[in-house]
Amino acid sequence: MTLLTKGTQCHNIAPVAESDFDFSPEKNAQLKKERGVGFMDEELSKALNRGQLKRSRGTRSEIRLAREAAANYLKKDSRINIRLSGTDLDMLKRKAAEEGLPYQTLISSVLHKFVSGRLLSR
Repeated sequence: MTLLTKGTQCHNIAPVAESDFDFSPEKNAQLKKERGVGFMDEELSKALNRGQLKRSRGTRSEIRLAREAAANYLKKDSRINIRLSGTDLDMLKRKAAEEGLPYQTLISSVLHKFVSGRLLSR
């Protein structure tokens, strides 16, 4: 994530490789097509090209801290064994296949959403 400031506003820009820092509208359109997300809107692109934006201080250390936090958050360091009925396991495997996920990943995701209060019922 690159942080750019314009006056008192701070803008987050989707992560791109350092070699991708060609801030032309054409490059942005190409990134949107290739990656599904561009790194800035047209107003930011124009401001950057006019030299009105500058990098925020401490960006590299903030990025390092964010990466460490994400790695720790996503770390799966515990194992469990559970017994399920064959029918429930078959339904989980079917649902996982429909979602294009391994069934253990689906189970982990459902459990995570439940304990974090984000599991929504229909």
